[in-house]
Amino acid sequence: PHSVAITAGVTFYNDWIDADNNTWQRDVEQIFNVNLSGPINIARSFLPIMEKNRWGRMVLVGSIAGRMGGLTSQPHYAASKGGVHSLTRWLASKYAPSGVLVNAVAPGPTKTRMTEGRSIDTSKLPLKRMLDPEDIAWPIAFLLSPAAAGMVGVVLDVNGGATFS
Repeated sequence: PHSVAITAGVTFYNDWIDADNNTWQRDVEQIFNVNLSGPINIARSFLPIMEKNRWGRMVLVGSIAGRMGGLTSQPHYAASKGGVHSLTRWLASKYAPSGVLVNAVAPGPTKTRMTEGRSIDTSKLPLKRMLDPEDIAWPIAFLLSPAAAGMVGVVLDVNGGATFS
């Protein structure tokens, strides 16, 4: 059996309007390469094996930005993570009949290297804090487990309530 969690992500916080065209284009390409092309390529590597074995679990990591434009993110990041959400549903519909379940999580503000040095007003968040990486890891582990055998194409919000704050 195969289980895969695709967790890579990158962003830049340059002002997308004020950035010069070369910087903007470089940032867009890197963000889309890591956040969307990367998961597509990983899925292309693993899903045929899972399909052949008639069993597999895959969890992709989207973002609150893919749902609602994000709290501090730029449009290229939000678009790339929205693409991850769509990719999740597309892969789920194609591979579920073969016993391969594809789902995603959509984290909110999380303490990672990507958010170091960012000012995020946690007073407006229901939990009043940024999430810890473990807050995201446990739902991923759940989606990879037998307990999630009925979940297909789900993009699970793991954002501490930020979508309704």
